[in-house]
Amino acid sequence: ACPAFTLTPPGATSLSGCVCQPGYNASTDGVECVGCPAGTYKSANGTGSCNACPAGTNSSLASALLADCSCVAGYVGGGDGVTCATCDAGTYKAAPGVSPCVTCPNGTTSA
Repeated sequence: ACPAFTLTPPGATSLSGCVCQPGYNASTDGVECVGCPAGTYKSANGTGSCNACPAGTNSSLASALLADCSCVAGYVGGGDGVTCATCDAGTYKAAPGVSPCVTCPNGTTSA
């Protein structure tokens, strides 16, 4: 059987035929794969590197898609998988994701 977090392409005849599934990486084929670190993703099978999420975004451990990279709190963007920018002065965003920045309450501001 193949090691953890690998898959076997059709026609594989040896352990080295077991390759990492998307979201996972290893130094070589045929060994147990580990999840790409948070803030990265890998969409292809095999040993390729995990790619960094765009600026102002983050992803969970073992993310397989660019779309898994979503804006962090304090940042806003057009959708998951795109670079996010800081909220404008006088606005804030407390939660990660695609929600918009909101205006600070009366008498308060943000840098």
